[in-house]
Amino acid sequence: MGSCIELQQKEAAHRNLDEALEIFWKQDNQKLSLCKMRCAALSSFCSRGALQGGASSSRVLTIQMKYLDKMTTVRSWKLACLLTHRYFDSLLGEVRFERPSRMEQIILHIREIMNQSISSAPSLYQHADTFGVSSGHLSRCFVAMTGRTFQQETRQIRMDKAKQMLIETNLKVTTIAKEVGMPDASRFILEFRKELGITPGCYRKIHGKNYSDASKSA
Repeated sequence: MGSCIELQQKEAAHRNLDEALEIFWKQDNQKLSLCKMRCAALSSFCSRGALQGGASSSRVLTIQMKYLDKMTTVRSWKLACLLTHRYFDSLLGEVRFERPSRMEQIILHIREIMNQSISSAPSLYQHADTFGVSSGHLSRCFVAMTGRTFQQETRQIRMDKAKQMLIETNLKVTTIAKEVGMPDASRFILEFRKELGITPGCYRKIHGKNYSDASKSA
């Protein structure tokens, strides 16, 4: 939910909130006081998402304090849920996309690294450790920003790089596989065929230049 608020994804934020509220109510055996405490804890997590999205710290603090004050007076779970949804709307209204959020900057940097050196690019977990964020949060933000998972983005970059090398060079497929970070040539050929429907050798014959030793590379 914090990442949804950070990236100003209103529908996803409210949908995830509904799921969380339902879990709170069931796990706490419909005890209003306990559920309200869970909502209070959730508010801090979501406030951090708004801050990472560029919201003013003073505004976020004011909104959170008003939310917590009102929550103490709520006498029904239905009103508590309504109040929490309004709190989410207030946070979403404070997020500013005029400047890239910290997570946007991180993901842009990660994608640059992936494009520049896909053969030795760090894993998602290594990136998360480098930038001091959780791998789960990074994974969710990556999908939200790019429309692909980290693994899907990695695969796409590898395939694009491989296609370029098949067309523009006479390197053997085994060499190309290593260049795109897949030292197992058999696996590379399998993944390439799964992605494009043909083997790297066939792709080169159809799209590549007429190198004298191209036929040796399949």
